[in-house]
Amino acid sequence: MTHVVLIEDDPSMRHLLKIFLEMEQFRTTLIDHFEPNAVIAELQSSQADFLLMDVHLNGANGLALLASVREQQGLKDLKILMTSGEDCEDACLAAGANGFLLKPYAPTDLLTWLRSKDSSLSN
Repeated sequence: MTHVVLIEDDPSMRHLLKIFLEMEQFRTTLIDHFEPNAVIAELQSSQADFLLMDVHLNGANGLALLASVREQQGLKDLKILMTSGEDCEDACLAAGANGFLLKPYAPTDLLTWLRSKDSSLSN
């Protein structure tokens, strides 16, 4: 089962995304703390296929966190999709993200992106 780690500071959005992803047969892990070393440790132990992360986190900078994740040798192959209500796609891609979705986005857009990056997923 494909594993998605979700870093989102909005509890409602986090809950809705978790339900949606699980309905679509993704294993989902939620991270609701944003300290870089703790996030990196959790990502390394989770063996995730994907990271879905908001750019603007309460008390943290998602772009800085993205850069910290990308510095880790063991996480180089992790596929990272950044999201934001601001159009900061260029900054996200420059920082090492594999993709970007502008909020609000349709759940099907998320699913399409995930499936396009993982050939083991179908329909």
